[in-house]
Amino acid sequence: MSDEAAGTGNWTFVAAPDADVDLTCVPDALAAAPPEVAEGGKLLPRRPVEGAICRVCNESPASTREHIPPRAAGNTQTSRSHAFEEWLARDESGSMTGGRVEQGGIFGFTLCEPCNRRSGRYAAEYRDWVASCARLISALDDSPQELDVLPTLKEMHIKLGPDVRPSAFARQVLASMCSVAGPWNISSNPVIRQLVLGDDGAALPPPLKLTMGMYLGPNAFLAGPSLQVNQPSQQWRWIAVIAYPPFAFELTLASDWSQPDVLCGIGNFLELEAHTRGEVELELPVLFSHTPYPGDWRNHHQIENRLDIDGSPTS
Repeated sequence: MSDEAAGTGNWTFVAAPDADVDLTCVPDALAAAPPEVAEGGKLLPRRPVEGAICRVCNESPASTREHIPPRAAGNTQTSRSHAFEEWLARDESGSMTGGRVEQGGIFGFTLCEPCNRRSGRYAAEYRDWVASCARLISALDDSPQELDVLPTLKEMHIKLGPDVRPSAFARQVLASMCSVAGPWNISSNPVIRQLVLGDDGAALPPPLKLTMGMYLGPNAFLAGPSLQVNQPSQQWRWIAVIAYPPFAFELTLASDWSQPDVLCGIGNFLELEAHTRGEVELELPVLFSHTPYPGDWRNHHQIENRLDIDGSPTS
């Protein structure tokens, strides 16, 4: 499937060349986004930006590196960062040319030192989940290559515990989403700041929704506020995405979407106190990312055969 990009001011819309992209049919979607989203700006600045404030407390200068995912989970290696245009110019095998070599993992100067230190309390829990789920993936009967050509996505049943801290894990993800969501500024809601910086449990304030899946790549993928529109139904949702093996996460920012979630909800973890321990069982879809569309988790077989995520033909 080939892609096209069309720009209007600071907005960029991505679609298959035969798609009828008309956003005038979803005025509520554009109105739902804060004006700052249209102003653009770098998602994760590699150097401190003069005047930039912390994306958690919204008060102090953003003077420290926030690694997404945490360094403790292995995000320390040299990587090659590709721009959106390089995604669109990839060849049929999915290979991309160009890119920029970046040392020290994926990070951005998005947090002040106190918020970085406070949210960093959850990094060890995230690291432990990564290690446990990586072992579960390695024990699967099917290889990643075999999973990538199934007509429908495989679901994995995972059981962790009996002493994992699900709320600490979800708080680490939420802290990362504060950086990735950027101009949406989800931490302007005091409940979000409490969840990232405190220990008490609380429900994720609507319309926010946090979901996850098992992620096999082939690339790490971060996306700030991104609009998805279902053209036949004219339903829409704004999401932010973090995809770094072995996990992928979506944070729904605003939505009138009534379709079932592809990913598994973990927002209820946040209702527990940060240090609550127990056993967790989840049904997680096994996801891939072969296109530049945020939230497009179809595998290679589905893309090649123009199938939807559930294996049905796309309209």
